[in-house]
Amino acid sequence: MRSFWVYTFLLLAALAGGAFLWGLVYAWWPLPVPHHKLVKYGALLVAIAVLVLWARRRVTRDALGLRDGIESLLVQGLVAFSLTAALLIPLWLFLLEMNARFLDPWMWSLELTYKLAGYLAAALAVATVEELYFRGLLLSRMSGYWMPLTASALLYAGIHFLNPTPDSALADHWAGGWMLLANATLEMPDQWLEQMPRLCLLILIGLGLGMLRLRTGCLAFCIGAHAAMVFSLKSFQFFTYPGPFGPAWLGTDASGGWTGVAWVGILVFGLWHFSPKLEKLFRN
Repeated sequence: MRSFWVYTFLLLAALAGGAFLWGLVYAWWPLPVPHHKLVKYGALLVAIAVLVLWARRRVTRDALGLRDGIESLLVQGLVAFSLTAALLIPLWLFLLEMNARFLDPWMWSLELTYKLAGYLAAALAVATVEELYFRGLLLSRMSGYWMPLTASALLYAGIHFLNPTPDSALADHWAGGWMLLANATLEMPDQWLEQMPRLCLLILIGLGLGMLRLRTGCLAFCIGAHAAMVFSLKSFQFFTYPGPFGPAWLGTDASGGWTGVAWVGILVFGLWHFSPKLEKLFRN
């Protein structure tokens, strides 16, 4: 459990470092970068930290869940990507059928291939970095099942739920990034009540990916599934728009509010139900 707290501290330090860099950039070299990109700076530092730890051999490939060869890892990732993307299609079709979202023909008329390629590249990058950390490093030296699974899922959800509100008044202060991060932390209790579906969805995703990692021991499955979720959601969000007459309980979010939570919950339950068979298959 000690390694979990060490890597958690590393993540929090990365967020603080990212906030500091944001403050410096905006204080002396203003750029048109949205304030909410703050967390992405932290993720960049985490990626660097992961590579440094890996290079210094503090964590082996086997401990990270990358013990197989490159070809096997690519096949595992592709299988997980394809299966996850297919399992999300019923949710998107349901939202369209319920008039919660509408296809946007004008967006489809744009450079479709270019957009999809960009979303795919971004999804692969985000999934690789985050899975190396949350399901790789965090679960690399932990014993047991439910405690590490729950701890990593809650940390994953909490970090993603941290959503700084843009504040242009902080743009010319070198400590503006830290102030923005502090404000976002203080706003989290209120956001829990207002954005409960999003929080529940993040926790379920963390649990599902954690189960996949602990039962199979293969991080490539997590990377592929994570990339599919990001790619599918971004594509659906871009090529559709909220429906004005859809049921209120579906919300206007592209993930479908409580409907998305329910569908992902069913998928996670199915994964939990069959996870012992997955473990038996991959451990033998």
